[in-house]
Amino acid sequence: MTIVTPVPFLRRRHHFGGGDLSGSLSAHEDLLIWSLKINICQRVLLLIERQGLMDPKVASATSSAIGELPRDLAARMRLCTAGWFASEGVQADSMVAVGKAMDFASLAHLRAQSSYSFPISCVVHAVLFPHLVSMLLSSVVHTQPYDRFIATSRTGLRAMEDLLTKTREQLTGVYPSLRASEVVLPRVALAPLGVDDLYTPADRGEARTRFGVPNEATVLLWVGRLTEHYKADLDPLLPAFRTLRQQSPRLHLVLAGNASYPHYSAPQVARSDQITVIENFLRADKPFVYGRADIFVSPVDNIQETFGLTVLEAMASGLPVVASDWSGYRDLVVDNETGYLIRTVVDDRAWEEFDVLASFAASPVPEYHLARQTVVDVDQLTARLTNLVDVPSRRSQFGMAGRERVAKHFLWSKVIRDFGSVWEEQMAEFASAPPGRLRGISFRDVFRLYGTAPSSHRCLIVSSRASDVAEYRRAPSSVDAGVWVLEQCLDSSVPFDRFAESGEQVRQAALGLLKKGFLRVTAYVERSAINR
Repeated sequence: MTIVTPVPFLRRRHHFGGGDLSGSLSAHEDLLIWSLKINICQRVLLLIERQGLMDPKVASATSSAIGELPRDLAARMRLCTAGWFASEGVQADSMVAVGKAMDFASLAHLRAQSSYSFPISCVVHAVLFPHLVSMLLSSVVHTQPYDRFIATSRTGLRAMEDLLTKTREQLTGVYPSLRASEVVLPRVALAPLGVDDLYTPADRGEARTRFGVPNEATVLLWVGRLTEHYKADLDPLLPAFRTLRQQSPRLHLVLAGNASYPHYSAPQVARSDQITVIENFLRADKPFVYGRADIFVSPVDNIQETFGLTVLEAMASGLPVVASDWSGYRDLVVDNETGYLIRTVVDDRAWEEFDVLASFAASPVPEYHLARQTVVDVDQLTARLTNLVDVPSRRSQFGMAGRERVAKHFLWSKVIRDFGSVWEEQMAEFASAPPGRLRGISFRDVFRLYGTAPSSHRCLIVSSRASDVAEYRRAPSSVDAGVWVLEQCLDSSVPFDRFAESGEQVRQAALGLLKKGFLRVTAYVERSAINR
């Protein structure tokens, strides 16, 4: 099997960068790596066009990230353009396009423009209504019965199923003659995310020494994006911590995470010298960040949270977890066994405001305003934290149970097989599907009148002077394909279709030489008539 993905691969172990901006990016990278590790797929194609193919820094960053992988894995990952993929592609016996939920429309339209078909499988990291509805409506004519969304939690699964049902109802409401069974939308499968051996428990003394936390302190840890607009509502946690500090003076709170967005600053949260803020820590330091803690706490209240990767990482590090009773957290934390779940309440009128705001405001604004009207029970949060602060043996008991739960259900070596099963099911349906599909719009037909000459392969081109070849060789942007094209055209006229038929790289090189004046057009084929 071959996986093609538009999601960037930028993970660096000793460098904080694009791969660390969100848990969804990190999870997607793990998904690709483990698919290769246990041979669910034989290779991965990375579509880098959307990240700016013309920017050398993007390709360089991706190549550097791949270069940090073990050699056998790196050799099976390839960067490619959408143009190459659609026209030449891989023609693999089995291939699936894997992206995030909001990539579905792009992949569906790419498939419609390609010379071959394939299933699409998109992982739902956040159910962002109405953005997903707009995306689904824009791509409904190119959706196939063998496409899937993969939810990572039971709550996420139900939310996506409800969203697809309501989307189908909208379509049949607008078009009464259209039966619900005739509206093809992706089905939803369930597969949780995982962790690997990166989060094995670190030596606590070494971890605390590295970050300057007293060895005798009882440490509460929160990890995430350090901005209230992206799931980090600290309003329930800070008052609970102040109350606990009055009872336990040695209590220490650590807030760690990504500060690349508008974020809480240390003065905003450091109400005492017992709060530490760690910004943009390295991936390699994660075991030490979790290893310094005694209790992990995450009172999240934002619908952007569908799974809870930091909760899983904390459990894998042997920490008891106190988390809000929210979305995918329920799939991870077993109340009173691996930690505690804290009651949450969303006011009904908040949903009415969210429906209006979400219709025109971009994410994360609607989700943030909804979170501001979602209540996490601070009294219960304080009581449950007190329970663990006062009883170290219970912390150990919950932490050990959590780690056992992760080892049994949530290691990537196990959960990756759930994803593999979904892809195999898709491939089986794809193989038995009737032939034929709606091709995408040809924008050549739409914009055919814009240029003076037709964008055709029938014009003749020539390199006017041998000096052009020498000048191009000296240019910093010269490529071997460009040199070959110039040599083929030296002192002779050559049909452009020779280069078009020699592959996408050669064609692009020839067009670039024309734009920069190294190749000269000697003749145009005139259009005798214009079809209107």
